[in-house]
Amino acid sequence: MKRPGNAVKATSYTAGIFIIAAATLLAVLLLLSVFGLIHPRKERITLYTPDISKSYDGQPISGTEPVITAGSLLTGHQMIVRNIPAFTLSGEYENKPDVVILDDTGADVTDYYDILPAYGTITIRQIPLMLITRGKVKEYDGTPLEPDPLEIFGHNSLLPGHTLVVDGHNTLTLPGEANIEYVYRILDEDNTDVTAQYDVKEFFSTLTVTPLKLFITTGSDTALFSGQTMRNDDITYDPSLLLPGHSLQVISTTEISQPQSVPNECRVRIIDSNGVDVTAIYGIEYTFGTLQLLPRALRIVTQSAEKIYDGTPLTCDQWELDSGRLLDGHRITIRQLPRQEQIGAMDNAIEFVILDESDLDVTNYYSISYDYGRLRMQPRPITIRTGSLQKVYDGQPLNCNSYEIIAGSLAEGDSIELVCITLHSVGTSENFIMECVIYHISPDGTKQDVTACYRISLDYGQLQIISP
Repeated sequence: MKRPGNAVKATSYTAGIFIIAAATLLAVLLLLSVFGLIHPRKERITLYTPDISKSYDGQPISGTEPVITAGSLLTGHQMIVRNIPAFTLSGEYENKPDVVILDDTGADVTDYYDILPAYGTITIRQIPLMLITRGKVKEYDGTPLEPDPLEIFGHNSLLPGHTLVVDGHNTLTLPGEANIEYVYRILDEDNTDVTAQYDVKEFFSTLTVTPLKLFITTGSDTALFSGQTMRNDDITYDPSLLLPGHSLQVISTTEISQPQSVPNECRVRIIDSNGVDVTAIYGIEYTFGTLQLLPRALRIVTQSAEKIYDGTPLTCDQWELDSGRLLDGHRITIRQLPRQEQIGAMDNAIEFVILDESDLDVTNYYSISYDYGRLRMQPRPITIRTGSLQKVYDGQPLNCNSYEIIAGSLAEGDSIELVCITLHSVGTSENFIMECVIYHISPDGTKQDVTACYRISLDYGQLQIISP
């Protein structure tokens, strides 16, 4: 078992070593601090400057000294403002002064602080300025159209000593319209360009040069189409409306080669004494005449035809040119014949086409009137006699659907389907027809009811059932 004296001695040794180590560490930290190699935790402060503004006046505006709004300087420290910003030209700037913090020995201890900036804005506003120039209009005279001088509008004005200098502007000579454009500067008393210090709003109008008026009228013509082209080069205008040395040339006029009615449009140009095209300086207004080629009048008469129904359509291709004359090389041909296929009548409205020597359709060269004949289909008369039949009563009905044509005949390809009455009891009755249909069978097997194409007469046979 250890003695208590030995334990106390070991504890004392340990405490002594700890104290010596702590003192040594503190000495080292103080030494590093003196040489600026380490710093204690930085003190946080907030520096504030306000927003300030003014309109540009050619004079500088200075910022403000900062105020500590959060945190504080350590004892013995003071903040020195080395520079306050100042600005003259329009724009937005940071109100940030140049500061340094010194201790009581005059040493710079700014790095001991964590400075949070809350700097305002220095604003120098542009001076509002409105420039105007009014529009101008004139008729073309060969000289440039100048814009009116620039004016400062309303209550706006330049600062004393400032001058608006115009370096140039556009002009307009030929007919048309152009926006007015000015090249300008604003100079101060030292001839320094201060245009950027103004918020300039431009209200510039336009320059307009109107063309010289010239009125042109073209001629008119009407003729019967003869196979030749038509044109009319007559043009009327007032030469006194042309400038000296200018003359008018006709480039083209309208030409037509078939019956129609169109405006007699033309194109002209105006040249000067040197042969230069100066049409652009004239505002030409046209009044067009009319060119009209009339189609040649023809009158065609078609013939009539009539027949009794025979199972084929009724057509008639007979016609004659009753009046009018075709041009040489033209001929009338039939494009389509009307077909009367049922009992009744219709116009023989033949569809014609007129061709030239090259087989081109020239029907529109003619105005054709018609006098149509008639196509008339008459019903075909037939007389049908039904069969006769007799028997002794046997409890079964008596029926006879046989027949014969006793007058007339069916058309080729036609056939009859009929149903006669049925006798059920002892007695005598005419063999009446209950249903009778006549069909036409076409070569392709199509079955068509043509009963209406017949005028049917009936002669009935007799049915008789005798008592046993």
